[in-house]
Amino acid sequence: QLAARGLPNAAGVRELPNGRHARYAGLVICRQRPGTANGVIFMTLEDETGFVNVVVWENVYRKHKLLVKTASFLGVSGKIQAESGILHLIAHKLWIPKLDAGPATPRSRDFH
Repeated sequence: QLAARGLPNAAGVRELPNGRHARYAGLVICRQRPGTANGVIFMTLEDETGFVNVVVWENVYRKHKLLVKTASFLGVSGKIQAESGILHLIAHKLWIPKLDAGPATPRSRDFH
């Protein structure tokens, strides 16, 4: 469904050149907001082909705070930053992808 809407998978995003505008949607697997990062949020989204690292600057975070903090499936529009083999998607806008059926909800991995 995502491909039919023109969204690349993670492997496709990794092939995009530096500076290119991109849209991507994936499952949120990690959120980080290090105290030393001056309010920058780092997120990792993934699909069946791999993962995409997303950088959310403070001004974008303020606009999309609820999504950044709570969404388990997220769409990102932004610009590719690729340098020395490292690729990030710099978020300009975050959104919930509209699908006929949502992704399967994985069971939590709880350790007792």
